[in-house]
Amino acid sequence: YWANRTLAFRLTVWSVVRAVQYFIADAWRAVRNVGNARAAWMLHIPALFAIVFIVNNLAGMSMVEYLIGGVFGSHSLNMMRSFAEHKTLDNESTRTAMIDAGRLMGLLMLNNNLHIAHHDEPSAPWYEVPEVAKRTGAYERAEKIDSLYKGGYLELIRRFTFKPYDQPVYSKSV
Repeated sequence: YWANRTLAFRLTVWSVVRAVQYFIADAWRAVRNVGNARAAWMLHIPALFAIVFIVNNLAGMSMVEYLIGGVFGSHSLNMMRSFAEHKTLDNESTRTAMIDAGRLMGLLMLNNNLHIAHHDEPSAPWYEVPEVAKRTGAYERAEKIDSLYKGGYLELIRRFTFKPYDQPVYSKSV
């Protein structure tokens, strides 16, 4: 459990574990025809063949390169985004963090790194989240509860690669 709260574990081992868990759960949903899982897989499977063709024949990449660089890399980025979004705090309304990631990383994360603002107005389109953050005082609230990472994702990497991010101490944190 301690390791899962470090960025190194989350971006490597846990990223693979979560991807496998998701695949198994969704495949089982498709087998049992829960929701639209089977229909989604029927669309997804031909798309996978198209991706394999593009990767191998047009991009000139091996499937190993694509899986490690493309699939695993993008999944790990998503795991990094979600790593610091929620904290263990007494006040339930302030259990989210803000990562001041800049425009490029904000675009890559669709501004979900401004998570307090996202929780303030969850239906706001991704491109309006920075304005929501300013309008609602999300930056100030995040700083007040020590949940604003001004150094962006590099700060998270520097601080939490091998050090646990959060220490849950009560049942509400789960």
